[in-house]
Amino acid sequence: MMKLDTRKKRIIFLSGGILFIAALVVTIILLSGKDKLSDADFDPATIEKIQIKAEGLGELYSTNQFLIQERENIIKVIDSVKQMVESELKTNIKGLKSIKYVFTYYFKNGKVKTYSHDYLAVTSTEGFENVLTFDEVLKQITYVFTTKYDDIVKVKLFAWENKKAANPLIHYFTEKEEIEYIIKAGQDNLLNDQEKYYTITPVGVEFYISKSIEPVFIVYISPDMVGYDELCDKVPKIREFAEKVSN
Repeated sequence: MMKLDTRKKRIIFLSGGILFIAALVVTIILLSGKDKLSDADFDPATIEKIQIKAEGLGELYSTNQFLIQERENIIKVIDSVKQMVESELKTNIKGLKSIKYVFTYYFKNGKVKTYSHDYLAVTSTEGFENVLTFDEVLKQITYVFTTKYDDIVKVKLFAWENKKAANPLIHYFTEKEEIEYIIKAGQDNLLNDQEKYYTITPVGVEFYISKSIEPVFIVYISPDMVGYDELCDKVPKIREFAEKVSN
């Protein structure tokens, strides 16, 4: 009878242990699943900065990593993450590739947390591309901001006089002051009107770094660009070429 009681106790003990382990495993799974999406619930007020890495941005940008530090932009990022989580695609649609975003959150209390999301960007409004238009991000990832003067090996001004011209007019800049002023004009115009900055015009200045075959960025010139008259005063060759272009 005593042996039977002991056996029952062992069975009860083992059963309890198994149930406890099962409950623990389920709890861990639930918490893990919740944690994957928890960055969508972060309070922007508790965040000092966010480092973002976007795999697969392409050659248009000089880097795929950048920091978000401005308060307004942190709020926008969290809002975008919420949308991203809600419509996150786990599988790729044929012909379209998802982009992996890695978010590293630096909190004011010193904690650091990292989360990643695979998201298939279908349009700029649905995707996360709008973060790339923030001024503080543009300054970190676009060549017109990140290119150092010492890295530049060639700066070429070109102008197509008309649509029938076989070749453009060409001039190479060598003066540091002129080159830096053209870069500054490009930066100002990118921040002022991104669409206009990328609009191709008959006149422009190409910048080459190291042994690059293609220019890493082009500052297109037009009379309606920000600071056009001042740019022409500082770099007279630009006005000379621009005036030779016929509509």
